[in-house]
Amino acid sequence: MTNNTYYQTNNETISLEKMQFNVISRRPKYDKKEFESIKMDIEKELFSVFQKYE
Repeated sequence: MTNNTYYQTNNETISLEKMQFNVISRRPKYDKKEFESIKMDIEKELFSVFQKYE
């Protein structure tokens, strides 16, 4: 991973009765190669966790 990670943000307003909530989602934005590498690492970890339950 790089040290200069940029973040992608999404803002959304949710209304519930008389209340309004502002939800801000922030997640790292990776280049395609780095994203695939991270994705593979996550898949490996998930596989090792759920392999126990077969």
